[in-house]
Amino acid sequence: MNGKLWICLLLGAHMYGLIGQTTNSEIQEIVNLRDSVVQHVLVDDDLLKENWDMLPEIRFWRQAMNLTGDSCIMNIADTRETLLIFPTIWYDTLPEPQKAAFKDSLVRRLALPESTRIYVTYGKREYYQFDEILGDIDKGITIFEEERVDPWYAQTILLIESPGVNRVSINGARGRFQLMKYVAVKEGLTVNADLDERDDFYKSAQAAAKYLRRVCIPEAKRLMKRRGVTVSERDLWFRLLVMHVYHAGGRNVSGALSQIPRSYQGMELITQLWHTNYRGFRNASQNYSQIAVAALLELHSIVEETCDRYCYQPVLPPDTHTKT
Repeated sequence: MNGKLWICLLLGAHMYGLIGQTTNSEIQEIVNLRDSVVQHVLVDDDLLKENWDMLPEIRFWRQAMNLTGDSCIMNIADTRETLLIFPTIWYDTLPEPQKAAFKDSLVRRLALPESTRIYVTYGKREYYQFDEILGDIDKGITIFEEERVDPWYAQTILLIESPGVNRVSINGARGRFQLMKYVAVKEGLTVNADLDERDDFYKSAQAAAKYLRRVCIPEAKRLMKRRGVTVSERDLWFRLLVMHVYHAGGRNVSGALSQIPRSYQGMELITQLWHTNYRGFRNASQNYSQIAVAALLELHSIVEETCDRYCYQPVLPPDTHTKT
């Protein structure tokens, strides 16, 4: 972790009233011994209990997150099975016809069906600097709690959308929470030629929380009600569905769900979304919750690694501390 020494202190979730009501996660304090900064992260035990870490798509994205951009992963599009890892510089110098021929030869050599689609994915370690955004996560958790929105969403969005810096997507989404202009304006932000408040961390976090509370969570509930499914906001699969609504919009998610039999529920429903096309719900939308789960597991590993080396007793809630 870039030479930093960290200590993890387990902090009871009951210290944060909202957390205890809305999430299965535990809050952990991470203390940087260099400057004694205390930061909070959420560790979701359901990721491992429900075996999300065993899914091939999740393993693939974790692999990509740990490879630098000078490496490429050739993988099967429908399953994300890794076929080959090779230098980016070699692949990028090939003309397009040679790239296609190379993929075709690999399909033949491995005796794969001729219809097999092959993707080439570049390593993404430089993009996902997880241990560098703990400060943002800490701030996001606090703001979402203030807005009475499950802070799990703040952490997850910050991990995957624009970790560490303000970016502008090809679709025009901007800032750490990658808000579209119409969403930002509707949630009270100023976006014009002179000022774009999506670059303001606090204001964009507030807007994202309000958008989740007002639109995304209710829409995900409505979609499930239409399918006859009773939901709990604590369920990991439901929160991932909310994330899809946040990213792709309710109409696109609704259309994708219409392609999936009603018998699919829970984790099975989410994994089926990963392989479902519908208008604006395509590759990037399919990948969205895969990347979210992979990123959460990577953060989980960072915290677990640290706590294995430096584990302290639980911190007492503030009202039980002895006053002096």
